[in-house]
Amino acid sequence: MESLNPLYGRRCFEIDNNLVGNSIRPIAIGRPDLSGFAGSHDGARWAAILYTLLATAELKGLEPKSWLKELLKKIPDYPMSRLEELLPVSINQENSPQEVNNVA
Repeated sequence: MESLNPLYGRRCFEIDNNLVGNSIRPIAIGRPDLSGFAGSHDGARWAAILYTLLATAELKGLEPKSWLKELLKKIPDYPMSRLEELLPVSINQENSPQEVNNVA
């Protein structure tokens, strides 16, 4: 325990991992429902991509379900060369997703 004193003394680290536990709880709860989706290596890869996109949308202050719904509406007619514009990281906080994602 003495080796942890320098870290604990600075109080820059949390002693528990509640923040991490709370953030992954939806994944753990949904795991049985995803067993068919992620029943293979490729399925697990796509599940990880989907979770990453939804978590990024939430971190950017977007409503993940609304963002995904808009994405699925726009993506079929969107130019391949501009698909990156639809990612949550490309959306400015000042603009709504609808304004940023409109095809010119």
